[in-house]
Amino acid sequence: MWKKISTVLFLLATVSFTGNCSRGGKVEKAQETAGTGEGYAASEEGEPVDGGWVFRRLAGEPNTLNPIYFSSTYDMQVGALLFDGLIDITIDLQPTINHAACDSYTISDDYRVFTYYLNPKAKWHDGHPVTSEDYKFYYDVAMDPKNRAVTLRASMLEIESVETPSDYVLKVTMKKPIATGIWKSSIGALPKHYFDAERAEVEARGEKYEIRNSKFNRNPIGN
Repeated sequence: MWKKISTVLFLLATVSFTGNCSRGGKVEKAQETAGTGEGYAASEEGEPVDGGWVFRRLAGEPNTLNPIYFSSTYDMQVGALLFDGLIDITIDLQPTINHAACDSYTISDDYRVFTYYLNPKAKWHDGHPVTSEDYKFYYDVAMDPKNRAVTLRASMLEIESVETPSDYVLKVTMKKPIATGIWKSSIGALPKHYFDAERAEVEARGEKYEIRNSKFNRNPIGN
């Protein structure tokens, strides 16, 4: 959902960035750096090319890059570029499958059970596969009061349970049928393998592990 909205915001921000550069007399510098990352060459005809750099202007600094703590517009704008959701949104505000993360989904006749069949080719940016356990981990972390994910937890209170029948099947059951069930059930994911490793490292030093102090919050692994 946020990815479509973020795309529109990105285009507006890009236009604003270009205009500001022109007024400041820094167009040449922007052209030297944008689109010419190491190993890449900008197209002479101005056509899009793979790789390079994109500079995006934000009006404010994101508070965090961990999706369970997103609360501001800036958090969500950046997060939409880092994390793929199960469901996207069309230009006419209708739900549609985000095939980068999900192959298909089914809805029970009573409109309470949403079953998502994940894309088995989806990976985290460190190369680990994205599995249903990552989605359940996201839900479990958000619903645990000690993690203080207050905003997200409040938005997930309609969910009765999250199950993982297999590595690439996610089953989300709502407490009752609601009109926004497709949005409420399409929960996010966190790389469980990352947090398991980080927890083991911290506890091996005899320290208490808390996700709100994780390095991930400023140096995340997207999908």
